[in-house]
Amino acid sequence: MGLLNSFTIVELSSALVAVIGVVSMCCKSNLQQIQRSRCENINCCCGFFKCHRNIEGLPPINNESEEEEEKEEEKNDEKV
Repeated sequence: MGLLNSFTIVELSSALVAVIGVVSMCCKSNLQQIQRSRCENINCCCGFFKCHRNIEGLPPINNESEEEEEKEEEKNDEKV
């Protein structure tokens, strides 16, 4: 084992836990991006992971409420 003999079991296990944590967070972020996206074609990790899905069942994006809030804020700003 050469180079690994200079490390203790605690140091090796800590490094292994850190690597597993980083990999799991990368997977979590990719899955979260896929679930929140409304795109039919998704490419993650420079094309390493590709997904084509049917999104007919998703409700349309409602931007009207955001626009109404912006108009109300503009009216409040004008009053002040």
